[in-house]
Amino acid sequence: MLNENQVYLALKQWLHKEGWLVVGGEPPGGTNDIPVVEMKNATHTMKGSKGSRKIDLVAFRDGYFLLIECKPSFSKSDVDKLNEVVSQKKWRAAFVRAVTEKRIAQRLLLTSKDLARYVDQPQLLIKAVGFSQSTKKGPEDFITLCLTRENVIPYFGRKIPDVIRKLF
Repeated sequence: MLNENQVYLALKQWLHKEGWLVVGGEPPGGTNDIPVVEMKNATHTMKGSKGSRKIDLVAFRDGYFLLIECKPSFSKSDVDKLNEVVSQKKWRAAFVRAVTEKRIAQRLLLTSKDLARYVDQPQLLIKAVGFSQSTKKGPEDFITLCLTRENVIPYFGRKIPDVIRKLF
């Protein structure tokens, strides 16, 4: 079984090969060449990260953001976190604030109008989990990225539309 760092690095490399632009993330252990996308709860006004959400890998392609949580094996808490971020308007707005603050939006040439779409249209944020090859898969509205030592195999939940499947 691959450890979390191996899953993270393999997915980051695979995304590049698949034509995705990896724009943010938080690797296990901390340091990286891409910014951490930290969504802060707007009601928490104190310093620090209390109540915030960080996504392990954030990639962009054709107007879609791919949000990936990486673990050695399936993690229900990762599914819950991504469901919360994508389903709640306050967290989608926090995501837009984070990509704006980290200058990711500017790098991607996204306008204010573009950014507003990510708050109002949750389908533009794709939920995915990545872990070592197993028989376990994510929910029907997730992409499951199963890793072996040699490759990544994407499995698309039943509720993933064709327009998103074609991005892979």
